[in-house]
Amino acid sequence: MRYSALDKFLLRNLKKELPRQSLTPRFPQSGSQFFFVGGVTEITTSMTHGVRLWRSTNQDGFSAWQSVSFDGENFDTDGYHDPAINPTRITIPAGRAGVYFVFGYCQFSNIGWTIQPEIRILRNGSNAIARTCDRSNDSPALSIASAYDLAVGDYLELQVYLNTGAAGRVTAVTDAPCFGAILFA
Repeated sequence: MRYSALDKFLLRNLKKELPRQSLTPRFPQSGSQFFFVGGVTEITTSMTHGVRLWRSTNQDGFSAWQSVSFDGENFDTDGYHDPAINPTRITIPAGRAGVYFVFGYCQFSNIGWTIQPEIRILRNGSNAIARTCDRSNDSPALSIASAYDLAVGDYLELQVYLNTGAAGRVTAVTDAPCFGAILFA
């Protein structure tokens, strides 16, 4: 079976989130996107509710924590994203509270070898629910993922920090940067 790039990303990052589980992908029913069995743990979703955003152009800045702005949607089932009013946010709509798998990906350019880019997922403007950094190279990329219980009205932002002291760049490539949330339960 062939997996899409998003499927591979989710498989890889769910294994990080649940390291003690032996996760095996299964596709048990028509329309299911992800189904994992590990010991006594099963996670399943038909991905009936969620959003995946992307950006079509480069975004500069990031010498301090800054939210990435998104202008495209691969899908948005319930109005999670409003690019005209809050292009940086995913907001949990009415009737959609629950546990979400939240993920993001950024690729960087215009930064040097000594820079350690960082990304985080921020909840309601102040609470980092996930954060990661890595040593850079000429064109580093970072991915991030977490499962989190979100309430109606909670909003999420994907933020970047480049400790350059000067502006760097989040580079637009095919379907990236990306940011999304999928309702599990």
